[in-house]
Amino acid sequence: MKSVFILGAGASREAGGPLMNDFFDKAEGVYAKNLSNPQFEESKRFFENVFNALNQLKIIYAKSNINIHNIETVFGLLEMKSVLNECCEWDIDTNELHDSLIALIIKTLSGTIIFKSKINPGDNRGKAYFPPDPYIGFIGTIIHAAKKYNSESWYDDISFITFNYDLSLDFALACELKKDYLSNFNVKYEYHLTNSIEGNKISLLKLHGSMNWIPCRECYKDKVSNFINIVDPQEIITHNYKSEGKNIKTISNEFFEGEYLKIDDFLKRTKNITCNHEQSSPLVPFLIPPTLEKISFHKQISNVWKKAASVISKAENIFVIGYSLPETDTFFKYLYALGSIGKTRIKRFYVYDPNPEVHERFRSLIGEMVSGRFKGIKCSFRESIHHIDPRTAYDKDKKINEDSIEDALKKAYNL
Repeated sequence: MKSVFILGAGASREAGGPLMNDFFDKAEGVYAKNLSNPQFEESKRFFENVFNALNQLKIIYAKSNINIHNIETVFGLLEMKSVLNECCEWDIDTNELHDSLIALIIKTLSGTIIFKSKINPGDNRGKAYFPPDPYIGFIGTIIHAAKKYNSESWYDDISFITFNYDLSLDFALACELKKDYLSNFNVKYEYHLTNSIEGNKISLLKLHGSMNWIPCRECYKDKVSNFINIVDPQEIITHNYKSEGKNIKTISNEFFEGEYLKIDDFLKRTKNITCNHEQSSPLVPFLIPPTLEKISFHKQISNVWKKAASVISKAENIFVIGYSLPETDTFFKYLYALGSIGKTRIKRFYVYDPNPEVHERFRSLIGEMVSGRFKGIKCSFRESIHHIDPRTAYDKDKKINEDSIEDALKKAYNL
């Protein structure tokens, strides 16, 4: 039984992250909070570049009805400006604004999604940093259920597709899988940026890129698989203590300087350079802009999209959480359509979202053979965890009266 979990911005929203339509509001909050911070000085100009560009765009309202407060819209306008060039009177450097927008996204995500230490900094066992709620409970519940109903190769039965740039899901998987490491069962997650995959791996497919994917600017022209690999979440959560006779080595303390983990510091330290090019220019994370025109970006991470099509084609259960299927994401519609060409029958297609309009968008996406298996469930990301496993502590007055994902697993295994 193969299950695919698809996550969007609505999931990270509950972890503190922004949505597309309030990204600039969150960014302004991060900017104001850090103005007096000397370490923010380098980032300040990126924020100001974006804010100045937005200020120039206000004149649009005189003749056009476009929402420039939505980051998707601004990326779209930037894309069109690069085509029109001097024919457009918007006086900006498109390359500079693009890099400023990417930097603003990284800093805003780092400043709003908090990874807290669960051990006092003075504790002699060292420190462990964990992803925000409700991610850790979500991943723990899914892996618990998968192990329960397929103990031998449970990691082959679950895959994750996400449209989020942040590392909440990555860290949640890393934390949960570390428990298996301490029990001599070494399962890891895999981004599938290359074709060379070995060992027991859970697929983590980030279709719009990730804030910790940094490609070489020279190799980037042809393929993004030549990454300058930065510190992996699967390494950074290892911490300094003993368990069952094993010494768990702490990585450099430069990341462990207080109550919070500094995610954006990832971008300042690299290792395992996979090419021979000198990295003289600033390194920029690989993020696919939320616009209609994505083909040039998708080619760079084609292995990720190929794997996503593969897991969808083999999926019997598809669970969508916090992903609104926006109009600008036509690529996912095509991915789903082509990925659904396979022998496997979809038994369940559940969409968890508090907005019924999102349910209807997905209902219009699926075909007749799946429509009878479709359920739109009005709930938040946090509330969906109870739906995955009814034993999860939850307000009984808000209990979701639908078949749970754990029940789906039971049925799939005829238990």
